[in-house]
Amino acid sequence: MSLYLPQKLLSSPEDIRFIVEKHILHSSSKGNCLVSDEDLAFFFSSGLVEDIKRKVVGPVINEFSSKLAAQIVNERSTNKMAYESKENSKEKHLAVKIDRHDSSIIPLAYVVKRIIECYPDLSRTHDTPNQQLEVCATTIDDKGPVYSLCRIVFPNDELNSICRQAVDVELKKLTSAGEVALNCGNVQERTIEESFEDRICFPTACYIVHMHIKFLKFVINHHDEFTRKAEQEFLESCAADFTMRITEFCFFKHKVDSDKFYFESNEGKLETNGGFYAPVNTTAKMYPEIRLCCAVDSEECDTLKKFLSDSLPGNIGDDLGALWSLCGYGHQFHRGNFELFLSSVEESCLSICGAPFKALDKKSEKQLLLARKKEMLLQLEKTTDEKEILELVIMLLYQQIRGFFVNGKELNGYILTMLRKENKIPSSVGEKLLMASIFLKNGQQMPKELVLDLRSFGLSKNISKI
Repeated sequence: MSLYLPQKLLSSPEDIRFIVEKHILHSSSKGNCLVSDEDLAFFFSSGLVEDIKRKVVGPVINEFSSKLAAQIVNERSTNKMAYESKENSKEKHLAVKIDRHDSSIIPLAYVVKRIIECYPDLSRTHDTPNQQLEVCATTIDDKGPVYSLCRIVFPNDELNSICRQAVDVELKKLTSAGEVALNCGNVQERTIEESFEDRICFPTACYIVHMHIKFLKFVINHHDEFTRKAEQEFLESCAADFTMRITEFCFFKHKVDSDKFYFESNEGKLETNGGFYAPVNTTAKMYPEIRLCCAVDSEECDTLKKFLSDSLPGNIGDDLGALWSLCGYGHQFHRGNFELFLSSVEESCLSICGAPFKALDKKSEKQLLLARKKEMLLQLEKTTDEKEILELVIMLLYQQIRGFFVNGKELNGYILTMLRKENKIPSSVGEKLLMASIFLKNGQQMPKELVLDLRSFGLSKNISKI
């Protein structure tokens, strides 16, 4: 920048930061991050940011939640005798204080350590966090570009909400049937299977498939011109995500060599790190397009099917291969495959993973929608990213007026087009949604008034009365 700006201007860090943020960062594609301190500025592209989210979030949550749950159970056990011996109610209260896992907040240094492990070049920006960092350690030095990036990439409310759910799952596993002997040889297998079957894991994954198919049927009946796009995205993303979850569970259950298979998206190899037994993120803005690959020098679908068939007992491999085929692996997309996918998982899920594909009753649907709405509203109140604000508003409005789950790369495409045609969406609201979409597509920053309007749309209880 010294080639283009006068020295007097360069001498002011505040001015330089303002120029970079307002005239460089905002003119590039959305999703990029700029972090700076008194001496340096670091630019993280949207691709790198997404890569960090994918490689770090899942492993950090899994590792942290399991360690914290084990710590809580151990401390409960240690304090049990002291609790039972207390006669004063106040002392009893203090003795069981550890039962309240309000500390299930991932320390910033814990996340920074994992990012630096994935991207060693970043370690040169500041000292690497202590390798022996305790689970609930308090961050002492929270300065540096990676710390600043974490505050953007890992919003506290969203990350910690998922983390608390994961800790709850781990606590249920470790305390069920009074078993707290964490070092027993078969505990890990038992608890992982239980967490996979927990309500916020496999059953919720089934419910999400049902909700997306409900939206698909609406598209077919009312907006046939978008049917092909909607079906294909569902199969390549949501359906593939569900199939990946049960495939990973089968590999774990039947001890399939992890070097034999891997999952990939358009951005490269996916690091799943035990995501198949983690809580399902019901507010995901988009799923990656997922494929299952065999680690051999061949791209033939028959080779993958053969590996599945040879590696898994009975018809499990054949049934999984059929599901991956319906998700688009090795085959040209055909309209109607989503119905075949639903019927296939309903028929084969029990034999594949030992749990039937869960039907979505009215009570479960209501609970799912309420929990999802609450989480999305929380995200909308906290986020400052304009793309995320528009996506959340679209998701909230479609859920409000139709009870639909919508997400994916077409949120700002045909889904917005359909939403604007809904009778319950006032024309003034539709125009402002379109205006916001145009700003994003042109890489321009939205006016503050428009951002405020978007937030008010998402937070409204009845959009038709605005």
